[in-house]
Amino acid sequence: MGIFALNEGPVLVALRMRLRGLAVVFATFGGIALCTAVAGETQARGEDLAMPAALFGSPNFLPRAHSHNDYEQLHPCSDAIAARVSSIEADLWLEGEKVMVAHDRGKWRGDFETLYLKPLNGLWERDALPVGPDGVFLLWLDLKDASPGLRSRLHELLEAYPFTKARDERHQAVQVIVTGNAMAKESFVKEYPSAVVTRDSNTFSEEDAEGSPEWSWYAVNWKTVAEGDGIAEITPERREKLRVLVAKVHAKGRKLRLWNHPAGLEFWEMAAAAGVDRLGTDRLPGGK
Repeated sequence: MGIFALNEGPVLVALRMRLRGLAVVFATFGGIALCTAVAGETQARGEDLAMPAALFGSPNFLPRAHSHNDYEQLHPCSDAIAARVSSIEADLWLEGEKVMVAHDRGKWRGDFETLYLKPLNGLWERDALPVGPDGVFLLWLDLKDASPGLRSRLHELLEAYPFTKARDERHQAVQVIVTGNAMAKESFVKEYPSAVVTRDSNTFSEEDAEGSPEWSWYAVNWKTVAEGDGIAEITPERREKLRVLVAKVHAKGRKLRLWNHPAGLEFWEMAAAAGVDRLGTDRLPGGK
């Protein structure tokens, strides 16, 4: 029984109504403040709460989508495949004899063979992999350290599965791109040459050699292109710088993936117009 249930006079009734009104005001504005804080944090990361649906529905999304740090999805590999994203990335470490997947050592999402090689090989055998506009599925492997042991064990694993061992004209084309540690990826393509495996570079130079099967990609930090503060701002100068960079990359016979770039539709449309080949996304249709 409430404290106002007995012998309520006009003063107590008025007081009770006042308290109820304050409670409603507090709950209403408290909820607004919480939603505003969440939205503000999301927008500070270059995202828009309404943007994913618009982005996923854009004709520029799937042809360029790259599942950045794919292992952080609720269901690594399978979420990207279900969304028909044709480029995925896994960060690799050597732990004992196993090649493990994680952003940070010890925080394992699982082993590379189980999370990626086995399911992808099964899809490849059924010609069920999603492929990009060029008819190729891209598997990016970020070598997190330069140890020879990681390179050796990774090579053994890639040789053990038909879809990463050699080209097979009877099935969909697959390209493995080693990225990450510069010394590790450069060493890998020299030590274990393969028609399936190539590498990228994280910097572009006018002095770079022409593209080759061993080195056919650039993966460039948008911040180095945009320069200055407010990298999410799209200016005419930045549009032109990106257009020129893409033209120079393609003139060398290579392709370009951008990372650390704004997540919104406006940026994707600008990058697509400039001819960028792949753009990273941490969010997938139906995923996180």
